[in-house]
Amino acid sequence: QKTLAVVEEHRSAFPGIFIRSDMKRSYVYGPALAHVLGYVGEITDSQLEDSVYADYTMGSLIGRSGIEAQYEHLLHGERGVKFIEVDARGRELGPFRDKIPVMPTRGNDLQLTIDLRLQKAMHAIMDTIKIGAMVAVNPHTGGVLAMVSKPGFDPNRLSSGISTGQFRQLLFNPNKPFLNRTIQGIYPPGSTFKVITALVGADLELIGPDMHGLEVTCRGGMQYGRRYFKCWQAGGHGKVGYHHAIVRSCDTFFYQLGIKIGLERFCRYGNECGLLEKTGIDLPNEESGLFPDENWYNRNYGRGNWGPGNVLNLSIGQGEISMSPLQLAMMYSSLCNGGRRYRPQLLQTDPETLRLQDLMFSREHLDMLIPPLTGVVNDPNYGTARGSRLWGQELKLAGKTGTSQNPHGEDHGLFVGLFPASAPEIVVSIV
Repeated sequence: QKTLAVVEEHRSAFPGIFIRSDMKRSYVYGPALAHVLGYVGEITDSQLEDSVYADYTMGSLIGRSGIEAQYEHLLHGERGVKFIEVDARGRELGPFRDKIPVMPTRGNDLQLTIDLRLQKAMHAIMDTIKIGAMVAVNPHTGGVLAMVSKPGFDPNRLSSGISTGQFRQLLFNPNKPFLNRTIQGIYPPGSTFKVITALVGADLELIGPDMHGLEVTCRGGMQYGRRYFKCWQAGGHGKVGYHHAIVRSCDTFFYQLGIKIGLERFCRYGNECGLLEKTGIDLPNEESGLFPDENWYNRNYGRGNWGPGNVLNLSIGQGEISMSPLQLAMMYSSLCNGGRRYRPQLLQTDPETLRLQDLMFSREHLDMLIPPLTGVVNDPNYGTARGSRLWGQELKLAGKTGTSQNPHGEDHGLFVGLFPASAPEIVVSIV
């Protein structure tokens, strides 16, 4: 302000310098919505050369990430122009005669699907986690209710001006605060994927709605070829069928089921489901997941360097399968809503415009999943998530735990929750 006062006082000494006030984007909730809303910054020289930005001028603010970038064309509006007459010393004399001002037009308001109370609650929970991601969706509309990625950043620092050094510190931080892990973090789903193995087995009539058709004795693992495949429970689970295999997350059961399905059929089902493709969410730079097939194995491992045994890892969500937390949430949304698939959306939209091709699995087989997923949380003796049981509540939480190997450090921990279990209205996935 002192500098401003000096310049104003000695305006005649600074011809060609004008002082004006301008707008600055203020992000009221700061880091809590950083990866959803994104941030704005000044347009670059290379962007000014792009015909897409033909109506922009030097100094224009433009969306850099998140909703700001995705819907820049709706949010931006149009600049106005006013013509001022000045004297030889640069002093303003008033409006320029015969030049009519061009009035600015404001951009559009956008209404998002985000539930702010839930978003702030999830952000508070994730503050206890150094690196991770959490996303909540409405399984009946595809609307994203909350989305948090850690670590994050404060968009106000970026929109109000940040030094090159400070920006580089954020950009090259090894924990990648700009990375939106809900859509760009790709992880093996671990045991959360066992429900798909179960559905494939049911579709092939290897297990049925009566919970029979396959029963195995788990002694802590199984031998296949020259390799011993361990179950996570070293002492084994004893005799288990389909229901308790999910409740107790028995790897040995799903190894056996995977062998009966076979690698070729398992890969075909996985790819036909379309669950590992990009979800198509209205955010930039989403990453796709991976579900291998014969061509992928030949391309990456070479012919003869892979075989039927690869299905054992796939059947428990390990090996070559990978997906984002959002893909995981959308997968479980389809499992609990009767097989309907939606393109997730942040902008309020008619859900029918977001409908995709339904899952191939029957409603009868999808309904098979609810009892064991409810048991995962509510079985007091065996449920792998029994510590998350909602004591004293009439409505129950259902879900599935998962652990997946991380080549860069400690294993990833995963959980997908569905509430209420009897007719889920919200699905949350966390990595």
